[in-house]
Amino acid sequence: MKQIAKNHFNEYETNDLWYRRLPIISHYYFGKIKKILCSWIEIKEGSVLDFGCGQQRLKGFLPSGIKYVGFDIIREYSDVTDFKKTNPDIFFSISSFEHVTHEELDDILKWIIFSNIKQVFVDLPIRND
Repeated sequence: MKQIAKNHFNEYETNDLWYRRLPIISHYYFGKIKKILCSWIEIKEGSVLDFGCGQQRLKGFLPSGIKYVGFDIIREYSDVTDFKKTNPDIFFSISSFEHVTHEELDDILKWIIFSNIKQVFVDLPIRND
């Protein structure tokens, strides 16, 4: 059964995450991913929606001139209560889509397609067993 609890860094996470036992490595890994993805941003000014933002660490990797908006199911981490009411130029989802249902994902992707978003960055963890 999934449970949400705070980890060693005082962050919320579920008990089924592969990196739960390796917090230092996971912080390094996700930092590298964010740095690489942010280096591919093509616009100089605009806004980013960070879907599943957690503690909003992506904010520290964005180029200046890019406004940050975070959305997370944990309200204390979110800047907005409804991501669909935002109008971002760039959409980020870093290790978040695996936590939504197929119906929710379909709804999110339709929203992205019919929005004015110029770039989409998605990172999905893949388990190699």
